[in-house]
Amino acid sequence: MKIYSICQMRAAEKFAVEHGIDEFTLMKNAGTAAAEFLSKNLEINGKKLLVLCGKGNNGGDGFITAKALSDKCSVSVVLCDGTPATETASRAFSQLCGANVRILDSADNIFRETEASDVIIDAIFGIGFKGEPSEKFKKIFSAVNLSAAKKIAFDLPSGCSGAGLAAKEGCIRADVTLAFGALKPAHILLPAKEFCGRCEVIDIGVPADFSPSAPNISLTTDELVFSVLKKRPRDCHKGTFGKLLNISGCMNYLGAPVLSSSAAMRCGCGIVTLAAPRSIIPIVMPSCVGAVALPLDETASGAISHTSLDTILSALEGSSACLIGCGLSLSKDTKSLVKNILRNINIPVIIDADGINAISENINILKECAAPKIITPHLSEMSRLTKTTVEKIKSDRIAAASALAENTGSIVVLKDSSTVIASPTGEVYVNTTGNPALAKGGSGDVLAGIIAGLAAQKIAPLDAAVCGVYLQGSAADKAAARLSEYAALPADLPQELCSIFSERAL
Repeated sequence: MKIYSICQMRAAEKFAVEHGIDEFTLMKNAGTAAAEFLSKNLEINGKKLLVLCGKGNNGGDGFITAKALSDKCSVSVVLCDGTPATETASRAFSQLCGANVRILDSADNIFRETEASDVIIDAIFGIGFKGEPSEKFKKIFSAVNLSAAKKIAFDLPSGCSGAGLAAKEGCIRADVTLAFGALKPAHILLPAKEFCGRCEVIDIGVPADFSPSAPNISLTTDELVFSVLKKRPRDCHKGTFGKLLNISGCMNYLGAPVLSSSAAMRCGCGIVTLAAPRSIIPIVMPSCVGAVALPLDETASGAISHTSLDTILSALEGSSACLIGCGLSLSKDTKSLVKNILRNINIPVIIDADGINAISENINILKECAAPKIITPHLSEMSRLTKTTVEKIKSDRIAAASALAENTGSIVVLKDSSTVIASPTGEVYVNTTGNPALAKGGSGDVLAGIIAGLAAQKIAPLDAAVCGVYLQGSAADKAAARLSEYAALPADLPQELCSIFSERAL
């Protein structure tokens, strides 16, 4: 499924023009195809249709649709921001001359119009909206949302930005959004996704040989994940499925090593070795059934000491992947330990939580690390890594994750309600599973353990990250269905992996 950033969609339209399809033809294709969709999928005949048009090309799409449907229903067009401001939209507006369409040159009586309508088309902004709506548009958005009419958005509900950040208040909430040419990030990323309703892609005639520049954005799907996770060979032993070294835990965070180790084992890793402070090993190992213990020197506060480096480096020699950071704590010792491990490691390494915080003051250490790297920051950790605000990251998660991946040579798993996975070579995946049950401490430890457990089985790092995020979200969906989003705990997720794999006969 094609997903284009706003820049890529602009490039696609430019490509079409350069190959003989003028801008008005693209607009006519969009408006006509939208009219055909509405005719086929809604009971339009005899209904009252209100088309809200902005002054840009999205409004032009609305004019084309209004004319195309004028012989089927009672059509009113509202010029929400005055007469068209582009030549193409003006040409589309001129097509209404002589058509059986009622034209209102202002939105002064918008509440009366929306209340009297059966179907409302939002063709105000499309993908061109940025910032905050003016008071005039807040009034229009409110009138639309209060109406009982079926609401159809052209390209995007007005008030949503194409990068996925909804307006702070009053965004139009559509029942159906018709995405012209391709899905955009806002159609698949929260919070904008919730305003889009059902999304349908409308072909506008961009030549099939158009190839967008990076990022190459895809959705995680069940089909994708289980094309990677295959049935196990009968002729196997525990060494067949890898050995993970999990450097985790401290006296203050006893749950993290249990959750991450359990998740790694549940997703099929052959051997999981928990490298943790010596004093917590007797406490946590009874809950890590099947794991191997590697007791490490510790500081007076119960964290791993930097003097454990040689022991860890020796253990890495027999491992196929390493996870570092879950419940590690942040101290001078752990910072030194993380940096030295990254300078010496040559197997895939998953860096989570305090592992990320340990390098946030100097992320160049990631460039010095020659091993395949997966980092799993949540928004606040991402903010510390990139020295930017959470709000700026949220305004374009894909761009933020892609930039960090390219800059550091790492696979970036940017954790949020819509998790984005970005590779250094431009591949981007947006996850489609999960729910608010994951908004609890410890969920990140489970995710890190799943990804690391898959990477230890010599699954390619990007595949391990994509599959891991999808599996964790699927486990949360199953746990929420069984226990509720309120009550489901991170500790419930590894168990849910059992049913996920058994359903696929794995």
